[in-house]
Amino acid sequence: MIGPGWPCGGSGGRGGDVVVKATPDLWSLAHVNGHVQAPNGMTGRRGNLNGESGRQCVISVPRGVFVRELLVDPEDSRQKRRGALLADLDQPGQSVTVALGGKGGMGNNMARVHEAFLGLPGQDRRIELELKTVADVGLIGMPNAGKSTLLGAVSRACPKIAPYPFTTVAPYVGKVDFADGSSLTMADVPGLVEGAHQGHGLGHEFLRHLERTKASDSEGGGRFSPSEVQT
Repeated sequence: MIGPGWPCGGSGGRGGDVVVKATPDLWSLAHVNGHVQAPNGMTGRRGNLNGESGRQCVISVPRGVFVRELLVDPEDSRQKRRGALLADLDQPGQSVTVALGGKGGMGNNMARVHEAFLGLPGQDRRIELELKTVADVGLIGMPNAGKSTLLGAVSRACPKIAPYPFTTVAPYVGKVDFADGSSLTMADVPGLVEGAHQGHGLGHEFLRHLERTKASDSEGGGRFSPSEVQT
């Protein structure tokens, strides 16, 4: 008994992928949502029409971002540890697919007359985005050495300036334009304490932003040697 007509239900479309992409006009990760989901694929339709695939979900990040997988303890979801490095997005336009969309279900035009088969779910993945600021010049020095004042004087950046130490608590990046049309970017990192290169204070947390600078300028006496800037 086949019924009034042959089966003609199309298969479902595959789900969208989640992609992390480096964008040149971004400087921080403040805009990134903690949970991202790509759209589902569309259902199949009559007339042997397959459903459309879900759109790709793109997470735009600044260049200089490390994308790592986070592994969760199956017995305690609060416990996480770093997994494999998925990508180092150090150039604008670079991207990496961090979660693949699911496979669409099979319509009854491909299966038995009165049956259809469910698809496969997409990837559920936890990742970590670590930003290492990319700039041409990095400003380093002790607290209240004048780094933020210099950055504000030569660029349009507006870092907080005050007469007490550790006014800068996060890296600032400014663009310096020259009369001949050329330009460079300059990064101001929070003030460092003695022994920062050995992990004292938050030295490693701040010095990592200088790893990719082409030059470093030491404010306030030049008390940091090249070996101390390396992390």
